[in-house]
Amino acid sequence: MLPDGGNRLPDATDHSTDDLPNRFDARMSSDYTVTREGESAGAFVLRHEGHRAGRLDYRASATVIEIDYVVVTPRLRGHGLGARLVDAAVAWARETGRTVRPHCSFAARILRDDAAYHDVLDAAR
Repeated sequence: MLPDGGNRLPDATDHSTDDLPNRFDARMSSDYTVTREGESAGAFVLRHEGHRAGRLDYRASATVIEIDYVVVTPRLRGHGLGARLVDAAVAWARETGRTVRPHCSFAARILRDDAAYHDVLDAAR
């Protein structure tokens, strides 16, 4: 729950990630999809059976994808779903010849700690 008592992030863009049915159990399913919404600014959205489970917000220029925020619905954290969103951003960076500059500490840690991502990690970070 957020400090204001709600369960939705206060923003003009819908950052909600908790629209999964209560019966959902991440350990019981590997049926997730990640879709990219937007070009120069947008999000990678993680869904399970049509329900939003997480998102990665980004801004992109011709050379850099900047990761601003990664969020996964609280009851699904700890199952690698945030890393799956970072993987999607990295795949897009590789496809388009861009580097990735994380502003989000979660994404920065994943990109920094795994040598498999160092080819796309922006030197300015």
